[in-house]
Amino acid sequence: MPLRISPGFDLHLWDGPDSAITGFDLPAKAYSAYVNFDFVSDIRRPAGLEVNFTAGIYTDGDNISSESWRFTGVGLGWFRLSPTNVLKLGVEYYDRIDLKMLPAVGFFLQPNNDLKIDLYFPRPRLLHRFPPRGNTEVWGYVGQEYGAGSWTIERLAGFDDQVDINDKRVVFGLEWKNPRGGTGFLEGGYVWDRAILYRSNPPDKLENSDSFMLRTGFAF
Repeated sequence: MPLRISPGFDLHLWDGPDSAITGFDLPAKAYSAYVNFDFVSDIRRPAGLEVNFTAGIYTDGDNISSESWRFTGVGLGWFRLSPTNVLKLGVEYYDRIDLKMLPAVGFFLQPNNDLKIDLYFPRPRLLHRFPPRGNTEVWGYVGQEYGAGSWTIERLAGFDDQVDINDKRVVFGLEWKNPRGGTGFLEGGYVWDRAILYRSNPPDKLENSDSFMLRTGFAF
């Protein structure tokens, strides 16, 4: 099926920053509720399209406004260079205050059935398949990505604002898929170039120290 529609929901729990010291503040939690639309043309052809469009509401629950709606996505044209090598070109759209769009380009290589090499900007990955666990296919991977996101929030001073939390990540993880189409992942990684900025004052950023991350997810 070339078109897949899947809803999602994320809960974000934050601790800090210390507003008395930094002048920056965040709510204790925020929410991301969204619907993904994914389309991939027939992969048996020599060329095609790969499109993701995501519409969602990103808010702390106290500030829900038109700016809570964000529309993100990926649009790629792909060209099959050989049965196992594919070139992709396009853009990734983030719809954040500080980061709107990045070019996307890369070679997707599969030297054998157990190895995938995604030489892709902005999200390169190297994947290795482990021996199957029953009917479940399991891959281990290492990759890099632009993380975090953007939410509308109510500031401690009582006014509405929008915050970007931006960072870069190196992740190590496992992902799995069963025959019924259920998927999941578990990963950890190192996070750097972390920054917080507000729509009310975009030139002013709070640079944060490096950190570590742990993340998991499921889809069906």
